[in-house]
Amino acid sequence: MEGLLTKEIKESLEKVISHCFYANRILDRICSVLSVSFVMPITSNILHHKLAHRYPILADVVSDYMDSRDCTTIYGETVKGDQEYENYLECFNKVLEINLELEKLIKDSIELALKTGDYTTKVYLEKFLLDITPITKDILFLVDKAEMYGDNETGMMKFDHDITDFNIFAG
Repeated sequence: MEGLLTKEIKESLEKVISHCFYANRILDRICSVLSVSFVMPITSNILHHKLAHRYPILADVVSDYMDSRDCTTIYGETVKGDQEYENYLECFNKVLEINLELEKLIKDSIELALKTGDYTTKVYLEKFLLDITPITKDILFLVDKAEMYGDNETGMMKFDHDITDFNIFAG
């Protein structure tokens, strides 16, 4: 036990934090690929500033909670950002996969908190999960739009032009 958190809860929360930094690293790479390889600078800029930058902030929110329970945070290593993507839809599907994994890690932590009787952490994480679901909604919308625009140069250029009208990642 460290502070008011058990070792298992602490490790579970640290997995959420590590995944947020992983998400930031992968999203930064995706933004680079979108901007340069797929010539989608508007899309890249929106994803970079409105989504990629959000993940470390989400990690800080969890770390602040741990701090409020008198518990330190251990930060995991991040992967190298050298991934390659065949097309912009693959990029968006990767973003969706990452965010769904974040939801899963939060749900796992909620279940653990319930199992161990840590109701404060359970309630905190349920509220935190509600902050994540609008992000998932916007990513799903992004994937759906990309599928409709199509995987061709004209579709990508039209998508990049129109993305500012999608009103995503506003929160």
